[in-house]
Amino acid sequence: MKRNLEYYLFIKTGSIFENQINSGISHFLEHLIFDRAFERQGISDFLDKYNIKNDAQTFNCATEAIFWPLDKKLLQNLKSKIKKVILSPEFNNKDIKQERKIVKEEISFRKQQPDTISWRKFYEFVFQKTPLANEVLGTTKNLNGFTIQKLNNWHKRFYGNQNISEFIFNKDSGKIEVLSSNFKIPTPKINLKSINQKQQIKYGLSSKIVNIGWHFNNPTTKERVSLDILRRLIYRIFIWEKLILEKSFIYDGGVYLLHYKNFDFLTIQFFSTQPQKCLQELQRFKKELLTNKINQSKFELVKNFEKDYFLEPNPNITSIIGEEFIYTDQLFLPKQRLEIIKSITYQDILESARILFSNGENLQIVL
Repeated sequence: MKRNLEYYLFIKTGSIFENQINSGISHFLEHLIFDRAFERQGISDFLDKYNIKNDAQTFNCATEAIFWPLDKKLLQNLKSKIKKVILSPEFNNKDIKQERKIVKEEISFRKQQPDTISWRKFYEFVFQKTPLANEVLGTTKNLNGFTIQKLNNWHKRFYGNQNISEFIFNKDSGKIEVLSSNFKIPTPKINLKSINQKQQIKYGLSSKIVNIGWHFNNPTTKERVSLDILRRLIYRIFIWEKLILEKSFIYDGGVYLLHYKNFDFLTIQFFSTQPQKCLQELQRFKKELLTNKINQSKFELVKNFEKDYFLEPNPNITSIIGEEFIYTDQLFLPKQRLEIIKSITYQDILESARILFSNGENLQIVL
């Protein structure tokens, strides 16, 4: 039987539901369940026997796990085994002690990565005093305080069937099948004010890290799709054509878009020894964009790229759909998205850019 299926699990738990005392507990549970409990209860042996790959990660709003490649028979067998372990992981002190050491190593490792640190500091800077500023990994102090009782209480709250969604991705057809969409715990709303903020962090880097972001409050579905296309347009013209090809100011950079329940947040990040020159080019680009001086052929290019991305079989789409569902509480499948992409005009992009750039700029430079 052909093994062309991928199984995705999304559990709605993460740092946005945590506080200073229990920060990191969702991530720690991921380790205990998908590493220790899987090993102890025979899931790891089953995966090895049938050469099934798997990966799990925790972010702000969820723990996500992926299993591949599967056929229908393996899928059904694996689903029942996984569900049993996830719902009854049976924590013990030996596992907690061992996994605590590993997560402490992970925290120590992350503290030595400047780009990771800059993202962390940027989220704390932009989303200060909101759940999105919470650290996913938590602290070593919190890790030492996670007892079996605390872990069981958190597991009971977030790991029931009512808070787990399952998707199947077919690599041949590119279709996503929704097996369950059961997020009963709502994503908390966060209110961002229009304010210009600047921050500099001294870290002793020769190549500076620049993060700059804008938020868009209460976007419609069409505006969210417009922002996705705008993200590609900014990368194509500003990052790739201007900063890399023409000016040679940077080695690498990216444009990222977070869809949240009641806002979207677009971030530009780049690494350069000449950050001020890059920022000057950004102001020129914004002016050209807002005064309709960007060649519309560029818009058509990135719009087609966005359309093709959701037309072609691509397993990353399943993660995108699932994560957006968690963050926004709205399930937005590729077929719906494609119809909206086709309807987006150049004027829609300009209007979205105008609203986005009018909502306060958050600038952080890591020196």
